[in-house]
Amino acid sequence: MRLGQKIAELRKKDHLSKEALAEKMNVSRQAVSKWESDQSIPDIEKIVDLSELFGVTTDYLLKNGTPSFNTNAKQDSEKREVELPKLTDDQINDYLSVTAKAAKFKSVGLTLGGIGLALFFAIMGFYEAIHYTIFPSTAIITTLITWAISVGFFIYGFLLTRDFYQIKRKQFTLTNEQLKQIQNKQKNFHDKNNKRIIAGVVLCILAIIPPLAVIALFTIPFFEVEALALFILLFSIALYQFAIYKLQKATYTTLIQEQRLLSKKDQQLFINISIIYWFIIFTCWFIIVTYLYSTWLYKLTLPIILFGFIIYLIFTWFYIQKKAQK
Repeated sequence: MRLGQKIAELRKKDHLSKEALAEKMNVSRQAVSKWESDQSIPDIEKIVDLSELFGVTTDYLLKNGTPSFNTNAKQDSEKREVELPKLTDDQINDYLSVTAKAAKFKSVGLTLGGIGLALFFAIMGFYEAIHYTIFPSTAIITTLITWAISVGFFIYGFLLTRDFYQIKRKQFTLTNEQLKQIQNKQKNFHDKNNKRIIAGVVLCILAIIPPLAVIALFTIPFFEVEALALFILLFSIALYQFAIYKLQKATYTTLIQEQRLLSKKDQQLFINISIIYWFIIFTCWFIIVTYLYSTWLYKLTLPIILFGFIIYLIFTWFYIQKKAQK
């Protein structure tokens, strides 16, 4: 049995969450996850601390063998003190219900932030056409009001879950029956909400059409600004689909206490792909701006960068979903 497997087995035996073990070891939860997945090895001081906490010898942790547990009454008492409370079914249902409501408020808050910016450009588009001095101040006031409402929604979403500190810190345990029920609910959630990802991707692709159409057909500033406003509006709606899906999914991840991490190899591959991708995007942009200034391609520079950014976000999402390991 490898060191990571031993740490995971001993942690579960003592009913400790990864967060609780991380606090006792004075390290991050990610460090514990990497220990258990054999992505990194604790230093010698941490190995000694682990052996004292779990009541095993350092030889057991570092070598093959069976644990040497101390079973005196004092240690049994200490173990009872560190045991985490079990959640009741009512607590789980309340958490799922409240976090689903909070996810909607947070997602609406994020979307309103984008809509506020879209309103700004939409109103300023009329200023480009009519030149009434009332439009700039109206655009600013409308945007600020929308952003204020956005912040209110976002803060309220966070306040809704303030009573679930223990769960958010993952300081709890579940029975096998509760775990199975949550996993079934998680599966049902995926079956019903995977369409949100599809809708978000489609909206991101559609969002690039207005700027491209305006550049190809019109040269009037009014249409260019309105096209930018429509782009931001569609992208904001797509953001709502992504955000509510991710936030609600995180609820089940928290309860099941699972975390997905990229291996070092996949992390490096992702970094290399990102560097090459953005090098190509900005090289194209530089060539167009420097050598093709007077051509129709010059007007496509902003849409190219925006479209490249959307494609990058979509790629990042699917890459992490595909490659991340528990």
